[in-house]
This record gives sequence, structure tokens and C-alpha cells, in this order.
Amino acid sequence: MKKSIKVIFSSMLVLAMLLSQVFVVGATNEAIISSATAHQEGIAGERPILFFMDSQHSGLVTSHTLPGVTGHFYSHRATNAATTITLMSPHAGLRFRIYDADAFRINPSNPSALLFDSNTPPSGIRQPNRGMFSIPIRPAQNMHVQKINGNQLNSQTWWQSGKDYFIVVYTPTNLLASNPDMIYHLAVGQPMRSEPHSTGDVMWNGNLSIIGSTVRSNFSLNFRNFWGVRETSVVHYIDFWGAQVPYLNWSMTASGPSTARLTGTSANWNTLRSHVFPTNSRPSLYTTWHIDFSANLPANRPPGDLRPALNFWHTFEIGD
Repeated sequence: MKKSIKVIFSSMLVLAMLLSQVFVVGATNEAIISSATAHQEGIAGERPILFFMDSQHSGLVTSHTLPGVTGHFYSHRATNAATTITLMSPHAGLRFRIYDADAFRINPSNPSALLFDSNTPPSGIRQPNRGMFSIPIRPAQNMHVQKINGNQLNSQTWWQSGKDYFIVVYTPTNLLASNPDMIYHLAVGQPMRSEPHSTGDVMWNGNLSIIGSTVRSNFSLNFRNFWGVRETSVVHYIDFWGAQVPYLNWSMTASGPSTARLTGTSANWNTLRSHVFPTNSRPSLYTTWHIDFSANLPANRPPGDLRPALNFWHTFEIGD
């Protein structure tokens, strides 16, 4: 019998997803450049930019002034850590360049000082964001994203630990503006990630193996073509729930790049139970996960509907 997977989005989960879109602006450890302290164009207005840490909400630069052709200069010293540069703005015309700081200081006209320009496809990525952000962003919607991914940047021979670079935000159209709604956000370090997104309830709709008082089901979930899942999606936690009759001694294991396993004894397992992955070891969701579920029924109890349900909560890189 061909096995299939039925995806059910419950009203409660839809409500939870809607609530997750309510964006609350909180305090972050960020550098804010307002119109009152307009960023001077060119190297004379150089400002340092720290390594961005998404999990600690630190290192984000927010500017309320837009640059011109010369651009806003930010100095950054590279490290061994994988580094992603992300530029976001409601203004679609912004771009960024990377310069060798030493070469630029000696001769700004030296062509070899320019190492990267997001205005030159296919290196430059220009697309709207798809999802909310894991840190408070103003505004939170209608943001255009440009980035160079960590694996792309760190593979360049010119990107070297301990070396100084200029990241220059500019606009080829020379559209200068100073408006609270015309801002940009710049991060150099960890990739900016979305708010946690839900896959919805993934419920098994195939055969269950019943041997005596033991009920088992084994199935696989391929999330590569799953709605809302991207290549950079990583799992933060998995909710296990959905069995609809009382039983004892249950266990469920979800294994992919990592393993989540829960066991317990319950008279009624409708209660939601979660497996949380540590921050430094969140596995990829963009792969195949294998599910192994088993439960022991109480004596003389018909099996009823013992179909397990899972809900994978994941985040993805902004711009993915």
C-alpha cells in the first residue's frame, strides 16, 4: 500500500503563526545612525562595524540616512569565523561594495582595491525578504535584501583573517534621503535569520503495525519540496503530539542530521511535548527525516487512531 503524508494545519497553529508575525521592537545592542548624526560620505565618515551575532542581537547597524554614489564607509577586521554580509532596506536601489582597506587608503583609484560589488550579478543578490526577522527590525516589512553568503565570502582568497576591509553602502542612482521610513540595516557576521516558522502538523496517514498490544509506525519525511522550507532552514525544536486514544509507554524518534527522541508513560498523550535542539547544534530541515513511533496499548483496548503528529519549528537565512 502506497504510503502518504497528510499535512494538517490546525486553527490553533494558524493562530500561533499569525501571532508570531506581531513584531515588537525591543532594545538591541546596535549602532543607530540617525538623521541628526548624518553619516558623512566617503572615507572621512568611516565607522567601525562589529561582528554581527544574531543570537545575541549585537553588531547590527541601522542608518536613518541614505548614502549617495560615494557611499557610507564601514571598517571591519575579518576573523576565522564564517562571515555573511547582509544589507536590507525598503529602498531597492541600495548596493554594497567590499574594498581592501589598506589598498584603498593608499590609492582609492586603484582598481584592485575593489574586491566585490553587489551591483554586479550574479554575485549580488537583490530580492525581497521572505519572512519576519529574528531581531527587531524597523520597518519589519517590504525590505529588499542583498547579501554575500558566508560560504561564498570565506571561499575568496582575498578574504583573510586579521585583514581590514571597507564595506561601503551606496546607491548608483544618487538618491539621497533622510526619512525614518527610508533606512537601511547592515550586518557583517552571522547571517540574519527569520522568526521561527512552523511546518504545521505533519501526520502519518499510512499503515500502522499492530502486534499484540504494541502499535508501531515507521515513515520518512522529505522536506526539500515542503512548503516554507528553504535550503538554510534549521530546526529549533520539534513538537510531538496528536495520538487520540489512551495508551502507555510511548516513544518517538525523529532522525535526520540529528536525532530527537522522547519517551514517557501517559494515560492520555494529547499533551504537546517538545524536543529542543541546542543553539550550537541545530540540524538542517532541508533533508529527509525518519520517524519511528511505538506505543503500548492498555489491555483489551482497541487500537483506535494512534497516528502520531509532528511539527518542526525552523528558521532560515533572510534573503534565502
